Amino acid sequence: MRLSDIVKFKPSQWLTIGEKTITRIILDTGKGIGQNGRKFPSYSKNYAELKAAGKAGDKGVGTDRQISPPNLRLSGEMLGSIHAGSPTKESVKIFFGQGGKVERNKKHGRDILGISDKNLSLASKDILAIINRKANRWAAKDINLVVGR
Repeated sequence: MRLSDIVKFKPSQWLTIGEKTITRIILDTGKGIGQNGRKFPSYSKNYAELKAAGKAGDKGVGTDRQISPPNLRLSGEMLGSIHAGSPTKESVKIFFGQGGKVERNKKHGRDILGISDKNLSLASKDILAIINRKANRWAAKDINLVVGR
Protein backbone atom coordinates (compact mmCIF):
# COMPACT_ATOMS: atom_id res chain seq x y z
CA MET A 1 0.00 0.00 0.00
CA ARG A 2 1.28 3.42 -0.90
CA LEU A 3 0.88 6.40 1.40
CA SER A 4 -1.53 7.99 -1.09
CA ASP A 5 -3.81 4.93 -0.81
CA ILE A 6 -4.66 5.82 2.80
CA VAL A 7 -7.23 8.41 1.72
CA LYS A 8 -8.74 6.31 -1.07
CA PHE A 9 -12.03 4.62 -0.28
CA LYS A 10 -13.81 1.65 -1.78
CA PRO A 11 -17.43 2.20 -2.87
CA SER A 12 -18.47 -0.40 -0.29
CA GLN A 13 -16.96 1.75 2.48
CA TRP A 14 -18.96 4.77 1.29
CA LEU A 15 -22.08 2.61 1.17
CA THR A 16 -21.55 1.63 4.81
CA ILE A 17 -21.12 5.29 5.80
CA GLY A 18 -24.33 6.15 3.93
CA GLU A 19 -26.27 3.36 5.65
CA LYS A 20 -25.03 4.45 9.09
CA THR A 21 -26.07 8.02 8.30
CA ILE A 22 -29.55 6.86 7.30
CA THR A 23 -29.86 4.96 10.58
CA ARG A 24 -28.99 8.18 12.42
CA ILE A 25 -31.59 10.15 10.44
CA ILE A 26 -34.25 7.55 11.31
CA LEU A 27 -33.27 7.53 15.00
CA ASP A 28 -33.47 11.35 15.13
CA THR A 29 -36.87 11.23 13.43
CA GLY A 30 -38.10 8.73 16.03
CA LYS A 31 -37.14 11.25 18.71
CA GLY A 32 -39.04 13.99 16.89
CA ILE A 33 -35.91 15.85 15.75
CA GLY A 34 -35.34 17.02 12.18
CA GLN A 35 -32.10 17.22 10.26
CA ASN A 36 -32.24 20.99 10.72
CA GLY A 37 -31.71 20.28 14.45
CA ARG A 38 -35.18 21.46 15.45
CA LYS A 39 -37.88 19.53 17.29
CA PHE A 40 -40.90 18.68 15.18
CA PRO A 41 -44.08 20.66 15.83
CA SER A 42 -46.99 18.60 17.13
CA TYR A 43 -49.39 16.92 14.77
CA SER A 44 -52.70 18.69 14.21
CA LYS A 45 -55.35 17.75 16.76
CA ASN A 46 -57.45 15.91 14.16
CA TYR A 47 -54.49 13.92 12.77
CA ALA A 48 -53.21 13.12 16.29
CA GLU A 49 -56.60 11.68 17.24
CA LEU A 50 -56.76 9.57 14.08
CA LYS A 51 -53.18 8.33 14.48
CA ALA A 52 -53.70 7.47 18.16
CA ALA A 53 -56.76 5.44 17.16
CA GLY A 54 -54.83 3.68 14.36
CA LYS A 55 -57.05 5.20 11.68
CA ALA A 56 -54.78 7.83 10.07
CA GLY A 57 -53.48 5.81 7.12
CA ASP A 58 -54.56 6.04 3.50
CA LYS A 59 -56.92 3.14 4.04
CA GLY A 60 -57.81 4.15 7.58
CA VAL A 61 -55.23 1.82 9.06
CA GLY A 62 -51.98 2.81 10.73
CA THR A 63 -49.49 0.57 12.49
CA ASP A 64 -47.82 3.25 14.64
CA ARG A 65 -49.85 5.20 17.18
CA GLN A 66 -47.15 7.41 18.72
CA ILE A 67 -48.13 11.06 18.56
CA SER A 68 -45.68 12.68 20.98
CA PRO A 69 -43.07 13.37 19.91
CA PRO A 70 -44.14 13.21 16.27
CA ASN A 71 -42.08 10.41 14.69
CA LEU A 72 -43.35 10.49 11.07
CA ARG A 73 -43.91 6.76 11.27
CA LEU A 74 -47.47 5.83 10.45
CA SER A 75 -46.83 2.68 8.45
CA GLY A 76 -43.02 2.86 8.30
CA GLU A 77 -43.00 3.10 4.51
CA MET A 78 -41.59 6.64 4.21
CA LEU A 79 -38.64 6.08 6.55
CA GLY A 80 -38.16 2.56 5.18
CA SER A 81 -37.81 3.97 1.68
CA ILE A 82 -34.67 5.94 2.54
CA HIS A 83 -31.64 4.14 1.13
CA ALA A 84 -28.01 4.66 0.22
CA GLY A 85 -26.88 4.01 -3.33
CA SER A 86 -24.66 4.98 -6.23
CA PRO A 87 -21.44 4.72 -4.19
CA THR A 88 -18.24 5.80 -5.89
CA LYS A 89 -14.68 6.10 -4.64
CA GLU A 90 -15.51 9.64 -3.45
CA SER A 91 -19.12 9.61 -2.24
CA VAL A 92 -22.46 7.95 -1.68
CA LYS A 93 -25.96 9.27 -2.37
CA ILE A 94 -28.87 9.09 0.03
CA PHE A 95 -32.24 8.63 -1.67
CA PHE A 96 -35.61 9.48 -0.15
CA GLY A 97 -37.97 7.09 -1.94
CA GLN A 98 -41.19 8.80 -0.93
CA GLY A 99 -40.17 12.37 -1.66
CA GLY A 100 -43.76 13.63 -1.80
CA LYS A 101 -44.40 12.61 1.80
CA VAL A 102 -41.03 14.01 2.87
CA GLU A 103 -41.87 17.36 1.22
CA ARG A 104 -45.36 17.49 2.79
CA ASN A 105 -43.87 16.90 6.22
CA LYS A 106 -41.24 19.56 5.56
CA LYS A 107 -44.03 22.08 4.83
CA HIS A 108 -45.37 21.33 8.32
CA GLY A 109 -41.96 21.95 9.95
CA ARG A 110 -40.87 18.31 10.10
CA ASP A 111 -37.72 18.33 7.97
CA ILE A 112 -35.77 15.08 7.55
CA LEU A 113 -33.94 16.06 4.34
CA GLY A 114 -30.20 16.53 4.41
CA ILE A 115 -27.79 15.67 7.19
CA SER A 116 -27.71 17.51 10.51
CA ASP A 117 -24.48 18.97 11.82
CA LYS A 118 -24.41 16.25 14.49
CA ASN A 119 -24.85 13.45 11.94
CA LEU A 120 -22.31 15.04 9.60
CA SER A 121 -19.82 15.12 12.46
CA LEU A 122 -20.49 11.43 13.20
CA ALA A 123 -20.04 10.55 9.50
CA SER A 124 -16.74 12.48 9.55
CA LYS A 125 -15.62 10.39 12.52
CA ASP A 126 -16.49 7.22 10.56
CA ILE A 127 -14.37 8.49 7.65
CA LEU A 128 -11.46 9.34 9.96
CA ALA A 129 -11.67 5.89 11.56
CA ILE A 130 -11.20 4.27 8.14
CA ILE A 131 -8.26 6.56 7.37
CA ASN A 132 -6.68 5.83 10.78
CA ARG A 133 -6.99 2.05 10.29
CA LYS A 134 -5.30 2.33 6.90
CA ALA A 135 -2.59 4.63 8.25
CA ASN A 136 -1.85 2.22 11.10
CA ARG A 137 -1.55 -0.67 8.63
CA TRP A 138 0.74 1.40 6.43
CA ALA A 139 2.91 2.48 9.38
CA ALA A 140 3.20 -1.11 10.67
CA LYS A 141 4.92 -2.30 7.50
CA ASP A 142 8.67 -2.31 7.24
CA ILE A 143 10.18 0.24 4.91
CA ASN A 144 13.33 -0.70 3.08
CA LEU A 145 15.52 2.19 2.08
CA VAL A 146 18.44 1.71 -0.25
CA VAL A 147 20.96 4.49 0.12
CA GLY A 148 23.45 4.97 -2.70
CA ARG A 149 25.03 2.28 -4.82
